[in-house]
Amino acid sequence: MTEYMVMLHRVDEHEEALPPEALARSWEAHLAFRAYCDAQGWSVRSQAALRPSRRSRSVRPSGDGFTVTDGPYAETAEQLGGFYLVTTDDLDALTDAVGPMLVNGGTVEIRPTVTYVDGRPVPEDPSLVGHAS
Repeated sequence: MTEYMVMLHRVDEHEEALPPEALARSWEAHLAFRAYCDAQGWSVRSQAALRPSRRSRSVRPSGDGFTVTDGPYAETAEQLGGFYLVTTDDLDALTDAVGPMLVNGGTVEIRPTVTYVDGRPVPEDPSLVGHAS
């Protein structure tokens, strides 16, 4: 089984402008995703929704120290809005399962996490490299 981070990207301004019924559809889609994961026997180790990116703080190296900036790391329209950590052996089924969560737009990125044994990274499964449909 492989653990994947399911990253939910959104445009904060779009999300904040949604009417209550659209937000309710989104939460129903997230609840359905969790129920599907449970039904498939997939482990969801962690999940979180994030506050808007304007609430973030970025820390970057600067000379001998670091610089702290309030606001998002990148000046892009889409920002990370939340995530799930899901363990499954079926990337294609996971890919299909995340689609309904895009009911109000956005993008979902699915990326395998690195597994460590005795503090060292385990080489990536070659079957996962370059896999896209």
